[in-house]
Amino acid sequence: NATSSESNGTSSDVANANTAEEELVNLRKEIEEVMMEKANATDKIQELERQLEQQKQGQDEESITSVQKYEAEKEQQQQLQEYLRAQLSTYYKTIQNQTGHIEELEHQIKDMELTHEESMLIATNSVEASQRREG
Repeated sequence: NATSSESNGTSSDVANANTAEEELVNLRKEIEEVMMEKANATDKIQELERQLEQQKQGQDEESITSVQKYEAEKEQQQQLQEYLRAQLSTYYKTIQNQTGHIEELEHQIKDMELTHEESMLIATNSVEASQRREG
């Protein structure tokens, strides 16, 4: 019976050892699965961080581009205003010159009209004087 209890103890020890070994194998498998999940989670986090960084850079670039566009548009507006001011100034000068020229022409017309009237009076007087002498 002693051998029977020893044998029983040994098979129980073997069974316990097998169970412990199976549990150890299962735990190692679980650890391996957890480690793989951790690695996957780490990869996913790194990918999300990379995407976030790219998004931030994109927004920064868009901001810079927006500022550059704004500055370019502002400069273009200023150049356009300068051009329009110069054109307006040119038009005003042209109008002033034309107004001066028109005034000169009107003065010449008045002088011509006066000269014509004087000539007509002289001619009329001359004709009348000739008619009186003849008549």
